[in-house]
Amino acid sequence: MLRLEVFEELRKLDNLIQNASVHYDGEFYSYNDICARWGDECFSNDILNLDQILGEFQAGELNLTFPFMLNPVTWDSHVFPVFFGGTKLDANQNIESVPAIQLVYFATADTKKQDKKGAEWEETFLEIVGKAENSGYFKHISVAYFASRTLDNELEKNTQTML
Repeated sequence: MLRLEVFEELRKLDNLIQNASVHYDGEFYSYNDICARWGDECFSNDILNLDQILGEFQAGELNLTFPFMLNPVTWDSHVFPVFFGGTKLDANQNIESVPAIQLVYFATADTKKQDKKGAEWEETFLEIVGKAENSGYFKHISVAYFASRTLDNELEKNTQTML
C-alpha cells in the first residue's frame, strides 16, 4: 500500500467522499458541512500526507518509524496504528509494508437535525463509494466501506427477507 500510485487513488477516494453531497430540508450539504469538528476543523485523514515522502521511503532514504513519526515535510504527527492494519516491521520497528489503510469520516450528531443530515450523507457516501468500487474506478486499491448505520440497515434487510 505504501506506493505513490496507491496514495493517488486514496486521494481520489478521499475527494469523492469529501465532495459527496446530499439534499436535505431544502439545502445541499457536503462532508465539510456535516463533519464533526475539533475547533473549526473537520477531522483530517492526515495519513494521506505520507504521499509527500513516499518517494524517499520507496528509495530507502527515509524510514517510517512505528508506532508514530513526524512527517518532515508537513509536520503532521502520523499515529500509524490508527490508520494502518497488518503492519509489518523490521527489527528496528521501522515499517516495511502495510496491507491495509483505514480512512475515517465523522459526522456531527449533536441535534436530531444534525443526526438526520448525517444519516442522509452516510447513505450518499455508501452509494458513491459503492459505485466507484464496483465500476472498476480504482486500479490499485480495493475499498471496504461502512457507515455507522450499516449494521442496522443490514439486519433490517435480513429480517425483511426472512418474513
